[in-house]
Amino acid sequence: MAKGAEGKSLIAWKIREETSVPLAWIAAELSMGSASNVSAQVRRMGERVAKQRRLRRLLKGMRDAMEQHGHSFNRDWIFEGDPSSAVFLRKILAEGKPDALVGANDPIAALLLQGLAKAKINVPGDIRVVGFDDCGFATLVSPPLTTIHQPCREIALACFRTMEGRFENPLLPPRSSSLPAQLVIRESCGAYL
Repeated sequence: MAKGAEGKSLIAWKIREETSVPLAWIAAELSMGSASNVSAQVRRMGERVAKQRRLRRLLKGMRDAMEQHGHSFNRDWIFEGDPSSAVFLRKILAEGKPDALVGANDPIAALLLQGLAKAKINVPGDIRVVGFDDCGFATLVSPPLTTIHQPCREIALACFRTMEGRFENPLLPPRSSSLPAQLVIRESCGAYL
């Protein structure tokens, strides 16, 4: 197990695949009159910004949880890259094996599981892996993935109710909503060792 400066166990957090759109490219497309191309790129940029906000919230939740349990948080434990890449996995493991890898979503965590298996690293014996979303395939990977279940139905209902309220009163102020998520414990976290 890798230990931090204070002797705390390390947690590696993989966060993003891609975060920006080349604005110069959008400007060039605009000058060439390709409005549909620009529209698609701007939409994708909006999706990326939304993804960045979600990832920042996930990261803040991770940091807050660690601090509540008396652990320090180190930004050096955040790894960015392609989770299916052996080079990326070697980068994570370069300073010693972390106790756990937390993927920003279940597909990333599943790719980490595959990479660790190829590297002959036992999950959960050597490293534990946790995802976020509770995608349908989380029970189909090996070992089955521990994850945070997002209450998608409740999220959709909250969005609908917010939109409905906005239609009834367009002057309502912006608001944020938080819904509880549930930890779904499966074999990848080592709870059953």
